[in-house]
Amino acid sequence: MSGLALRTLVLALACLLGASGRAEERAPESLAGFPKDSIKLESASGGTHAITVWIAESPAHREQGLMFVRSLAPDTGMLFIFPATQYVSMWMKNTYVALDMLFVDRTGLIVNIAENARPLTLDTINSAAPVLAVLELPAGTVKRFGLRPGDRLHGPAFEL
Repeated sequence: MSGLALRTLVLALACLLGASGRAEERAPESLAGFPKDSIKLESASGGTHAITVWIAESPAHREQGLMFVRSLAPDTGMLFIFPATQYVSMWMKNTYVALDMLFVDRTGLIVNIAENARPLTLDTINSAAPVLAVLELPAGTVKRFGLRPGDRLHGPAFEL
Protein backbone atom coordinates (compact mmCIF):
# COMPACT_ATOMS: atom_id res chain seq x y z
CA MET A 1 0.00 0.00 0.00
CA SER A 2 1.42 3.38 -0.94
CA GLY A 3 2.05 6.09 1.67
CA LEU A 4 -0.75 8.22 0.23
CA ALA A 5 -3.23 5.32 0.30
CA LEU A 6 -2.27 4.50 3.89
CA ARG A 7 -2.70 8.13 4.98
CA THR A 8 -6.09 8.26 3.24
CA LEU A 9 -7.17 5.08 5.04
CA VAL A 10 -6.02 6.42 8.42
CA LEU A 11 -7.82 9.72 7.80
CA ALA A 12 -11.01 7.90 6.80
CA LEU A 13 -10.87 5.77 9.96
CA ALA A 14 -10.28 8.85 12.11
CA CYS A 15 -13.31 10.56 10.56
CA LEU A 16 -15.43 7.45 11.09
CA LEU A 17 -14.39 7.21 14.75
CA GLY A 18 -15.01 10.94 15.19
CA ALA A 19 -18.54 10.60 13.84
CA SER A 20 -19.36 7.96 16.46
CA GLY A 21 -18.27 10.20 19.35
CA ARG A 22 -14.91 11.50 20.39
CA ALA A 23 -13.00 9.28 22.83
CA GLU A 24 -12.79 11.95 25.53
CA GLU A 25 -16.59 12.35 25.50
CA ARG A 26 -17.14 8.73 26.51
CA ALA A 27 -16.62 7.58 30.07
CA PRO A 28 -13.31 5.77 30.48
CA GLU A 29 -14.02 2.06 30.89
CA SER A 30 -12.05 1.88 34.13
CA LEU A 31 -14.60 4.25 35.74
CA ALA A 32 -17.71 2.27 34.79
CA GLY A 33 -18.35 1.13 38.40
CA PHE A 34 -18.02 4.61 39.93
CA PRO A 35 -21.16 6.54 40.87
CA LYS A 36 -21.61 9.84 39.01
CA ASP A 37 -23.11 13.13 40.12
CA SER A 38 -23.14 16.81 39.27
CA ILE A 39 -21.52 19.51 41.35
CA LYS A 40 -21.16 23.26 41.01
CA LEU A 41 -18.05 25.36 41.45
CA GLU A 42 -18.72 28.94 42.50
CA SER A 43 -15.87 31.41 42.08
CA ALA A 44 -15.52 34.75 43.85
CA SER A 45 -15.23 36.32 40.39
CA GLY A 46 -18.92 35.55 39.99
CA GLY A 47 -18.90 32.47 37.81
CA THR A 48 -20.74 29.24 38.53
CA HIS A 49 -19.61 26.14 36.67
CA ALA A 50 -21.35 22.76 36.44
CA ILE A 51 -19.06 19.73 36.58
CA THR A 52 -19.92 16.06 36.11
CA VAL A 53 -17.90 13.94 38.52
CA TRP A 54 -17.21 10.33 39.23
CA ILE A 55 -17.41 9.83 43.01
CA ALA A 56 -14.57 7.99 44.75
CA GLU A 57 -16.04 7.38 48.20
CA SER A 58 -15.15 3.76 48.94
CA PRO A 59 -11.59 2.78 49.85
CA ALA A 60 -11.26 0.80 46.59
CA HIS A 61 -12.48 3.70 44.45
CA ARG A 62 -10.24 6.19 46.28
CA GLU A 63 -7.27 3.88 45.72
CA GLN A 64 -8.01 3.54 41.98
CA GLY A 65 -8.96 7.15 41.32
CA LEU A 66 -8.10 8.26 37.80
CA MET A 67 -5.29 5.74 37.37
CA PHE A 68 -4.98 4.45 33.80
CA VAL A 69 -7.48 7.01 32.44
CA ARG A 70 -6.01 8.43 29.22
CA SER A 71 -8.24 11.49 28.75
CA LEU A 72 -10.86 13.58 30.52
CA ALA A 73 -13.46 15.74 28.83
CA PRO A 74 -13.70 19.39 29.86
CA ASP A 75 -16.08 19.94 32.78
CA THR A 76 -15.60 16.41 34.13
CA GLY A 77 -13.54 15.16 37.02
CA MET A 78 -13.33 12.93 40.05
CA LEU A 79 -14.47 13.84 43.54
CA PHE A 80 -12.66 11.93 46.29
CA ILE A 81 -14.73 11.96 49.49
CA PHE A 82 -13.08 10.82 52.71
CA PRO A 83 -14.89 9.34 55.74
CA ALA A 84 -13.76 12.23 57.98
CA THR A 85 -12.04 15.58 57.69
CA GLN A 86 -8.28 14.96 57.58
CA TYR A 87 -4.99 16.04 56.05
CA VAL A 88 -4.77 14.40 52.63
CA SER A 89 -1.86 13.52 50.34
CA MET A 90 -2.48 12.63 46.70
CA TRP A 91 -0.14 11.34 43.98
CA MET A 92 -0.19 10.74 40.25
CA LYS A 93 0.97 7.11 40.11
CA ASN A 94 -0.33 5.49 36.90
CA THR A 95 -2.30 8.66 36.11
CA TYR A 96 -1.75 9.69 32.50
CA VAL A 97 -3.68 12.97 32.55
CA ALA A 98 -2.28 16.20 34.03
CA LEU A 99 -4.70 17.39 36.72
CA ASP A 100 -5.71 20.37 38.79
CA MET A 101 -6.50 19.32 42.38
CA LEU A 102 -8.84 21.28 44.64
CA PHE A 103 -8.69 20.44 48.36
CA VAL A 104 -12.11 21.07 49.90
CA ASP A 105 -13.27 21.28 53.53
CA ARG A 106 -16.55 19.88 54.91
CA THR A 107 -18.45 23.08 54.05
CA GLY A 108 -17.34 23.05 50.40
CA LEU A 109 -14.73 25.78 50.85
CA ILE A 110 -11.67 25.31 48.62
CA VAL A 111 -8.74 25.31 51.06
CA ASN A 112 -5.89 25.04 48.55
CA ILE A 113 -5.28 24.22 44.90
CA ALA A 114 -2.51 22.31 43.13
CA GLU A 115 -2.46 23.15 39.43
CA ASN A 116 -1.12 21.01 36.61
CA ALA A 117 -0.02 18.00 38.65
CA ARG A 118 2.53 16.07 36.64
CA PRO A 119 1.36 12.66 35.38
CA LEU A 120 3.04 9.39 36.38
CA THR A 121 4.90 10.63 39.47
CA LEU A 122 5.00 9.50 43.07
CA ASP A 123 5.45 13.09 44.27
CA THR A 124 2.91 13.85 46.98
CA ILE A 125 0.49 16.74 46.68
CA ASN A 126 -0.82 17.77 50.09
CA SER A 127 -3.77 19.60 51.54
CA ALA A 128 -2.86 22.76 53.45
CA ALA A 129 -5.43 21.94 56.16
CA PRO A 130 -7.80 19.11 57.04
CA VAL A 131 -10.24 18.47 54.17
CA LEU A 132 -13.20 16.23 53.46
CA ALA A 133 -12.69 15.96 49.70
CA VAL A 134 -10.38 16.45 46.75
CA LEU A 135 -11.72 17.39 43.34
CA GLU A 136 -9.51 16.42 40.40
CA LEU A 137 -10.12 18.22 37.11
CA PRO A 138 -8.28 18.30 33.77
CA ALA A 139 -5.24 20.59 34.03
CA GLY A 140 -6.06 24.15 33.04
CA THR A 141 -9.59 24.09 34.47
CA VAL A 142 -8.60 26.21 37.48
CA LYS A 143 -7.24 28.94 35.20
CA ARG A 144 -10.17 28.66 32.78
CA PHE A 145 -12.69 29.16 35.61
CA GLY A 146 -10.56 31.65 37.57
CA LEU A 147 -10.74 29.52 40.74
CA ARG A 148 -8.91 30.45 43.95
CA PRO A 149 -8.75 29.20 47.53
CA GLY A 150 -11.86 30.53 49.28
CA ASP A 151 -14.12 29.68 46.33
CA ARG A 152 -16.81 27.11 46.93
CA LEU A 153 -17.88 23.67 45.74
CA HIS A 154 -21.57 22.74 46.05
CA GLY A 155 -22.29 19.03 46.01
CA PRO A 156 -23.67 16.00 47.79
CA ALA A 157 -21.05 15.71 50.55
CA PHE A 158 -20.84 19.27 51.85
CA GLU A 159 -22.57 20.98 54.79
CA LEU A 160 -23.68 24.51 54.09
